[in-house]
Amino acid sequence: MQFTRDDTKVIKGIAIVLMLYHHLFYFPQRISDLIQYIPALTYHNISSAYLLGEFGKICVALFLFLGGYGTFLSFRKHADDDKAGTQVVFTKIKYLYAEYWKVFIIFVPICLLVGVERVVPDISAMIWNFSGLSISYCGEWWFFTTYVALLFTYPIGRRLICNQKTIFHDVFIVLMLGLFAEFILPCLYSYKWAAMLNKSLLWSIFSKMLAYVPTFYMGCIFAKYDLLSMAKKRFSPGIKNVLLAFIVLLAVFFLRRKEDAVYDFLFAPIVTVACTTILSCRIFKAFRWILEKVGRESTTIWLVHSIYCYLLCQKIVFLPRYTFLIFLWLLLLSFCTSVVIRKLFGLLTYLVRKKKKQAVTNE
Repeated sequence: MQFTRDDTKVIKGIAIVLMLYHHLFYFPQRISDLIQYIPALTYHNISSAYLLGEFGKICVALFLFLGGYGTFLSFRKHADDDKAGTQVVFTKIKYLYAEYWKVFIIFVPICLLVGVERVVPDISAMIWNFSGLSISYCGEWWFFTTYVALLFTYPIGRRLICNQKTIFHDVFIVLMLGLFAEFILPCLYSYKWAAMLNKSLLWSIFSKMLAYVPTFYMGCIFAKYDLLSMAKKRFSPGIKNVLLAFIVLLAVFFLRRKEDAVYDFLFAPIVTVACTTILSCRIFKAFRWILEKVGRESTTIWLVHSIYCYLLCQKIVFLPRYTFLIFLWLLLLSFCTSVVIRKLFGLLTYLVRKKKKQAVTNE
């Protein structure tokens, strides 16, 4: 039993669900005081939506883990050709920019037309945001620059982490990087020389990237040793394994509440394995199908959902009032938008190619 691309889409779908809950209900200060919503459950004056939103921040780790997993597999096909391998990385970066620019050229003009305060009609700001080096238009786009930086530095990083002889060496290096990023790096920022470096754009991007290196390369290690396929085979979807997977998810939920994002580079693969085990069960077949479809549109949903939630139509997003219905409504809006954008640009690409073909034929 292999961990397939469909499995990857399912986990991305779960990450999107968590991301939407995170942005909808974990930041009440970002929601207008005029908007009121009704949580499904409340425990000690804390709503279930808030708790799920708090846990939802792990979506970043899930995307990075899967990103590292996929990047390693793509790069490994060209292990003996560094030039071809590097080209794979740049192809991934080009794809990310293409998806980013599609959303940018549609929604930024709309935000300008309706007078969204954050989207200022300034040429300099527009150029910086278009390049992805600034996220002043939409703060939730910060992940774009970080992920591009991880991909850009991957050909160098893989030599350090992915060329070790045993899994123990690989994991040890990732653990050391995790400890460095979480405990040592923040201490270094207190020095004056670090404050000076923070004024540099490149250092600002690089320093943010360092915090997510362990999670990304943990994905590389799992790909290198095919650990997800091994786990999928070992934890077949029997009743005992499904129950165990639910218990593991609950454990991660409570541990993460205590430790926040410190150990997300360890939690991400655990959540991936647990969710894969649960959703491989027949009774969850419908959920798996839905999550797979959502996961397919995950990049665009990530880019557009916060525009709806925070910039363009917050009142409309929270119109259903009940937290679960609000989540479903935003997911539907974002999913449909993603499909429309994909179809629209697919049609434009087809028409351009058709016109070029006709031009060649006429010659």
